[in-house]
Amino acid sequence: MTGNKGKKDNVISFPADKVSAPKVIELPIVKSRSKGLQRSHWLYGSLAMVFLAALLMNSNDSLQFNSQSRESRSLASVGVTVGLERNEFLEKKIAQSISSPAAQRRPASFGKSPSPADEFKFGFLESKYAVKFYQGKVQEVEFAGTPSQNIEPRYLSNRTQFINKYKNLFSVPFSSTVSLNREVVDQRIHETYALLNAGHAKVGQISFELDVYGRLLGMKIKTIQ
Repeated sequence: MTGNKGKKDNVISFPADKVSAPKVIELPIVKSRSKGLQRSHWLYGSLAMVFLAALLMNSNDSLQFNSQSRESRSLASVGVTVGLERNEFLEKKIAQSISSPAAQRRPASFGKSPSPADEFKFGFLESKYAVKFYQGKVQEVEFAGTPSQNIEPRYLSNRTQFINKYKNLFSVPFSSTVSLNREVVDQRIHETYALLNAGHAKVGQISFELDVYGRLLGMKIKTIQ
């Protein structure tokens, strides 16, 4: 008994209230980690802003380059007309002259009205004939078309009416006309008309050559002294 008691006396008991569990302070670690995350977020945000700004600048430069490229291409396609000023008065005048009924009936001419000789050559004869003039008057007409050109002569059914209508254009002045003769040679019709002055004196003659269909092949006017 005494031995056991001696063993118990060797155990030293500490007060229970003096011993406490170790305390773990995590606040500094949390604060340090939070500051690191904040610095990381700020760094990433700054990099994102720089990248976005660079992207916007690149996009703006690309748009400006494409716009300038389109403008240069459009200007190049216009050519020499770039920079020319419009003359609205002249455009309006030309439009009115083209749309007027008189302009539709006559050959187009902006400088001056067509002369009677022009109307005869390009209107009645339809530019199919070579016309010889003497002192501004018609002296000879000859069909200028060839079979290879597929151009047909103009029909001239009433020669007397034709002479009276265009007599002011002919090289011989006269007042009236009368038929002299008519003959057919090698499928060509030859007709001659006398040109008379006011006293019914013969001052000239006009001869026609036509094909068998009555189409004009040639005409000559000459003076008789």
